Amino acid sequence: MEEQQSTIQSRISYILEREGLTVSAFSQRSGISWQTLKNLINGRNLPSYDALVRIVQSVDWVDANWLLLGTEEVKEDNTQAFVSLLTRQEKDIERLTKSNEILYRDNSELTKKLLNLTQRSVSSDEK
Repeated sequence: MEEQQSTIQSRISYILEREGLTVSAFSQRSGISWQTLKNLINGRNLPSYDALVRIVQSVDWVDANWLLLGTEEVKEDNTQAFVSLLTRQEKDIERLTKSNEILYRDNSELTKKLLNLTQRSVSSDEK
């Protein structure tokens, strides 16, 4: 970002500027009424939770932390973060699958031993 946007109003204005959209066009894209959007930009109102969610969902490069707090840079591409998350989840799934296979095998072995002990116990009781 070229300049620091210190308020949520300035960050919303920056989004419209960067997207090359008018208030009316962004209103249609986001589903936020024209008047509400105009009041947000002018600082008359603070955005509701619904408005914040709609803004983040309407513009793929906007990070929610940046929009709310101004602390994160605008995300150009979240692909790398998404791939990293998927990779971690895939490794977790592989690890849990292996653990599950070991537990299943151990359970089968214990079941056989218990069955064997039960049969021995029944046999010794019959004698």
